[in-house]
Amino acid sequence: LKNPDAWYALSLGGDLLRIYTLNSLVPAGGAQRAWLERDLRAHAHVRWKIAQYHFPMRPHQRRKPENNDQYVQWAELFYRHGVRLVCESDAHVVKLTWPVRPSQGPRAYEGFVRDDTWGTVYVGEGGWGAPLRANDDDKPWTRASGSFNQFKWIFVDAQRIEVRTVRVDGAEAVAEVPPHDRFSVPFGLSLWAPDGDEVVVLTPAPGPPGQPVLRPAPEAVAARRPPARFEVSEFAATRAGREVVVTWVARNEPPGLRYFLERSLDGGTSWMIIEATEPPADGRRAHAYEVRDLEVVNRLEQGQQVLYRLRRRLPGGKEEALPLQSQSAAAWEQHPKLMADAEGRVQVAFVLDEPAGMVQVWVLEAPGQAVMRLPLGAYPSGKHLTTIDLHEL
Repeated sequence: LKNPDAWYALSLGGDLLRIYTLNSLVPAGGAQRAWLERDLRAHAHVRWKIAQYHFPMRPHQRRKPENNDQYVQWAELFYRHGVRLVCESDAHVVKLTWPVRPSQGPRAYEGFVRDDTWGTVYVGEGGWGAPLRANDDDKPWTRASGSFNQFKWIFVDAQRIEVRTVRVDGAEAVAEVPPHDRFSVPFGLSLWAPDGDEVVVLTPAPGPPGQPVLRPAPEAVAARRPPARFEVSEFAATRAGREVVVTWVARNEPPGLRYFLERSLDGGTSWMIIEATEPPADGRRAHAYEVRDLEVVNRLEQGQQVLYRLRRRLPGGKEEALPLQSQSAAAWEQHPKLMADAEGRVQVAFVLDEPAGMVQVWVLEAPGQAVMRLPLGAYPSGKHLTTIDLHEL
């Protein structure tokens, strides 16, 4: 540890982010509070501040005591010095609060009141895989809570912090993240969306707490919004009868982009371009691509492996290649096929522990490779049975 008393701070990205690790196993006041206040003052220029510690101030589990010492010593410092996100643990539940500030006013509950302008978001309260407990102590300023194993996936840049809650159940079905696009959401990842949104977005406070806030016109806000990230996903090569179908999905493509789909018959030593294409000029934010390769079926039937790769040439000439996809006769035959009834329908049964804003069914034709995503809409908690018509795929 950086400090023998087990509290310390780390800066990342220069003045972008400072992370405070506090110790809830020793008194929150005294030397620890004095150090925290000094460090917060000394780093007032840092864009973002995040704090983390073990025991939550206001647990969302009834058997856990309120930690008033931490509330008295830390909560006001978090608010006054712009700590926008706090990560807590211990209760073995899941919680997400609205931005809150300390208050003893008539609208306050357990010492906090909602403040969307200057408040702090508190998340937690995980247990590192220990037995789960009931989330039975929500507050008026609780945004959502639950009881399942999870961790927080946090993105930070100069404009915003994004917080995602990742469910760890079903981790074996999650695909790898491409090394050239490590911030993309991998296929199969289960994200918690209690109010229909998988991402909680935090923006910088408009100055010290209590100052008048001049709200810019909506057009000005839109002009400063960071551009949507360009990403290519779901790149897959699938044998379909006498051909191989290569597919991918792209979102937020920049002008001047060009794709090159290449094939290798010698294990990747040499490559041949089989398709060159550009995004359609239709104004849509997402496009699905499909290329049918009719020339390799004889090689596949002889047991030869065929490799495919997708290169994308960005404006300015920079090129990037996605991870290789392969096809062989053995790889195709080892997977069970989706069986439909005489009318081409498949029944899908699923159980939801809590309401879901959007349920999606993924149709796969190879391990971790998506062929089609079917949005089914919102569903309440409970058992459900729905029918998919494969003729519509």
